[in-house]
Amino acid sequence: MHTQSQSSFFAQLPPEVRAQIQIEYLAEYLRHAPVHREHNRPSYQYWVSSAPISSLSLSCKRMFKEMRQSHKPVGVGRRFALFLATSSAQSVLVSEGKPPEWPLIRHVRFVNEMDCLSKDVWHSYRLGRDFAHMLRDATKLAELELEWNPRMSILLGDGYVTDGQIMNGMMKEIRSCPRLRTLRLRGPFPRTWTNPEPDALPGVETIVEPIAMWPKREGEEEEREEARRKRVQSIAEDKARLVAQAEERVRAEEIRDSTRWQKFQRKLDSWKGKR
Repeated sequence: MHTQSQSSFFAQLPPEVRAQIQIEYLAEYLRHAPVHREHNRPSYQYWVSSAPISSLSLSCKRMFKEMRQSHKPVGVGRRFALFLATSSAQSVLVSEGKPPEWPLIRHVRFVNEMDCLSKDVWHSYRLGRDFAHMLRDATKLAELELEWNPRMSILLGDGYVTDGQIMNGMMKEIRSCPRLRTLRLRGPFPRTWTNPEPDALPGVETIVEPIAMWPKREGEEEEREEARRKRVQSIAEDKARLVAQAEERVRAEEIRDSTRWQKFQRKLDSWKGKR
């Protein structure tokens, strides 16, 4: 690292603006940086990971001190963490340099990269539980950003739930954050979130920000097609199971009816024999 005593970045920009620039940089960096999964402790489900210190932090001594020292006015490298839900429905919380220290975390960005949101994804893959654990661990969280894949669809129909059932659960967990002051939304959120009631999140400012369409990842079309195929197969299997269960009930009723008729016939023959 080289010394940098004066720079327009430090001389002309206030700490709050510098912090926002650093956060935007870190969020993109952490999404794509190689991460080392430290542990998956029983106290929570998601992986806690770390990425190498970023090039921005290493650009000069002053930048390093400002981003990495938690007592600085900014200190975003220690106070910011990225919570990432990938297309394979694996949750990971990652920070720069070392695993996040919960007493320091003030700002979390939750990026949901999946292209669909269903009951199976939210519950079977533990995403909902991981989200709740993350919020409960970050006891001093002041700002939460939720960024969802703009191509994500909220599925309806057999095996799936409406947006309200999942969103209400998320809102309940967010409402339990005692120090949360800012909630930022980007992506396909329902109107009840983007235009909340005044008492929905008391003391929390909800900010809706535009989001550009994400560039497609390599292999994303194949992933989407495979996910579609699995959903169609799952729906077909559910319907086939219901039909089989209905047919089984009909057969059971027919057997019971036949057994009743046979008993009645025997009693009738016995009565005729006695006469």
